[in-house]
Amino acid sequence: MRNSKSNAATAEVERYFDTGSYAHAANVAGTIAKTTPPMEPLVLVRPSRSGGPNHRVQVDPTTLAPNSCSCQAGVHDRVCWAALDVAAGPELLNLARQRWAAARGMTELEQAAAVMGGVLRRRARARSRARRAS
Repeated sequence: MRNSKSNAATAEVERYFDTGSYAHAANVAGTIAKTTPPMEPLVLVRPSRSGGPNHRVQVDPTTLAPNSCSCQAGVHDRVCWAALDVAAGPELLNLARQRWAAARGMTELEQAAAVMGGVLRRRARARSRARRAS
């Protein structure tokens, strides 16, 4: 079941990341697993480009980072196009924004900011890789 904080309204909060405090955000991200209860992994589905079975991309519910894919590339620990598509797509960014909007108190706000920073960095890298591949 998704975290109840994920159901809050979205808000634009990229202002925090303009401060350049990525080191602090990374430090906070390291403590998230210690302070939040375990959640079920999120699974995002992408249709196969070759007509085969759908790609099921598992996403870490704490950091919102794509972990693995059910395709042959994912089974062999290779980055799959579907995992890049999930990282570059809007779903994870919207979840991170919802967590930011639902954050109460400084600790939760820092954790949400760390997750948002990670999502934005992975999104930029995925988009860059997709441009190079095409």
